[in-house]
Amino acid sequence: MAKNYPKIIDFGAGINPQVESPLNPANPLTYCLFPTLNSQFIHGSSSSGLLYDTNNASCTNFMAERCKTQWDGFCDAYQMINVDTYWPNTASVDSQAFELAQFFLQNKPSVGDSLVRNTVYRRFIVPSTPISYEPFDPTVASSPKVAIYSNTKISSSHLQNLEHAGTDPLVHKMMENPKVSFDVMARIYLGWLRKEPQALVLQGTPLLAYLQQYNDLFQRFYEVALPRLPSFEWDRVEPHWDRTAFCLL
Repeated sequence: MAKNYPKIIDFGAGINPQVESPLNPANPLTYCLFPTLNSQFIHGSSSSGLLYDTNNASCTNFMAERCKTQWDGFCDAYQMINVDTYWPNTASVDSQAFELAQFFLQNKPSVGDSLVRNTVYRRFIVPSTPISYEPFDPTVASSPKVAIYSNTKISSSHLQNLEHAGTDPLVHKMMENPKVSFDVMARIYLGWLRKEPQALVLQGTPLLAYLQQYNDLFQRFYEVALPRLPSFEWDRVEPHWDRTAFCLL
């Protein structure tokens, strides 16, 4: 008989089928876009840790996961509204690569700009790191789960979703925000230089033409990054890639 009962961890999903509506109080958008007194009144004091700023890890991870599938007006609003530059990137995957790239460029991204980087990273790069799934708001039964990436075991990384690089809106978003997305573009260009199979589809695309314009800049970054970033190291990548195909130009 027990097998006919729903699992407790999945029980809440059936309570609120409208949880994806932006007007539904259980939707994380009602926490993350405008942390106001109205929002606090809706959600109550038990969720206060999610209400006072938009840079808490639950919000930043939720927004990155949501926007990697479809960048829409809510993603634009989050980027435009969150202009503070003194908060850390709480949803960064491969933080070492992100921080090294920002230091290399001497750039201080805003919370909203960090959403662009976190989104395009999840869209185009697969890191070798554990992923856990946690309820966005553990006090709400129907709260959706959010993917949380561990930054403690980054090793190799692989490219993905580049077959539509010529038309993908997130490719254009990345090129519109090149400083904050620099480590992601550097990883993609590195893949093309060493002829990774997933990067060969870039031939003839505006993205590749854009990256090639800054070849010298990327080469200087690789001199700093390759000895320091496990996710960029050659001996951590898939063994069928031809090591002799890559060299610093």
